[in-house]
Amino acid sequence: MSQEECVRVAVFGHYGIRNLGDEAIVESVIGNLRSRGAKIVCVSLNPQDSRERYGVDAFPIRYRSDYFHPKAPDHRLTIESDGAASASARVKAVLKSLPLLGTGLRALGRARRTVQWLRWEVRFLRSARQRLADIDLLLVAGSNQFGDDFGASWGFPYTLLKWTLLAQSTGPRVAFVSVGAGPLDYRMSVRMLRLALKRADFISYRDEQSKALIESWIPVTGEVYPDLAHSLKAGPARVRGRSEQRLMVGVNPFALFDRRYHNAWADETKYADYVRKLAGFCAHLIGCGHRVVLFSTQFKDELVLDDIRDSTAAQLAREHRGDLAVAKSQEVQELMGVIGQCDIVVATRFHAAVLPLQLHKPVLGISYHPKTTSLLDAAGLHGSYVSMHSFEEQELVRKFEALVERYRRGDLELAAHTRRNQAQLDEQYRRILDLARPEPAVPHTPGQYV
Repeated sequence: MSQEECVRVAVFGHYGIRNLGDEAIVESVIGNLRSRGAKIVCVSLNPQDSRERYGVDAFPIRYRSDYFHPKAPDHRLTIESDGAASASARVKAVLKSLPLLGTGLRALGRARRTVQWLRWEVRFLRSARQRLADIDLLLVAGSNQFGDDFGASWGFPYTLLKWTLLAQSTGPRVAFVSVGAGPLDYRMSVRMLRLALKRADFISYRDEQSKALIESWIPVTGEVYPDLAHSLKAGPARVRGRSEQRLMVGVNPFALFDRRYHNAWADETKYADYVRKLAGFCAHLIGCGHRVVLFSTQFKDELVLDDIRDSTAAQLAREHRGDLAVAKSQEVQELMGVIGQCDIVVATRFHAAVLPLQLHKPVLGISYHPKTTSLLDAAGLHGSYVSMHSFEEQELVRKFEALVERYRRGDLELAAHTRRNQAQLDEQYRRILDLARPEPAVPHTPGQYV
């Protein structure tokens, strides 16, 4: 058995929830490490999903009752009787009439939940520590994990800290690999990340903005490498003549302002405006003779696909409605198949811009974050983007027409960009595996004092 075959890697991340952008990262990492002989386990939000997707053992990144207490589902219906309902109403009325009693009971309830959480957390930490005892490398795989917009400080920052401390106590090296950063709105988040990153054996960022943000707060140094999805092993894509007038255009939306996605960011006016502009843009493309496929990279955007489809279809004559399609993918390779059939992609989600570049497809970005503009600039697609927060339909049309002109001229060098990214990521995979390999033993020479 070679040294590479001995390396056991836990691929860690907030994935397992049908976000195919994040799953593309994990699929890329697993494929590349397996090709180098490493043994893989997953640490994810949903270990059952990870086991089914990748055929590996998997463990949750935090306590899950269905993992630690598996049981057969109970299909019995519980129906509250009229008497029980009226008794419940009387109890609530009493609590309202005695506010001090109600406050005390609520405080008691919170204390009870805290004690229960501590019991679960201790059990989880003990089990996680046992799992890490058989691991050589804990690899935190890309994505935007240096942030606190989901769960505040006790979300991503706390999870990263506790796993880093667990690894430090059991022996695995810790590598934060091509990770994105921001926002960091809480001081506690920065403190937790400082404790975690100062104990890491390897740190790299997916863009310069992430590096600048983290290193302005925390005294660590890391290099910038491409997003890990750039190392995805993609199958062949459809190649058509650039002179063909009728194009297949992939349009990818993002539910950023949709209340069904994230209530804190919801804005009904902005969401309606976003849907209106994208629907008008799609109708314009079809009116110019092109075909459009609306596609998502995660399930939370699927309702937006439906809203844009319905709004677009209302603007089309019946004979043109067949030129509008919707694709809702369950697997990364299924998504890559959809993208592979497109000539040009208009992407709002970050990985909906990354993945077409793997297939050498031109991308027009609807940017909600500087990471998208940096990505497209690096690919030679300078100015091929608009701001999600301020774009107008006609601006999107003009940018699209300019990109089509470049596409037809053949002056894009997307294949060379892909090769550069893959070469950089190959180097990074080599470095982190070297980090995880056991140090070679120093041979003992006869007569040497030991």
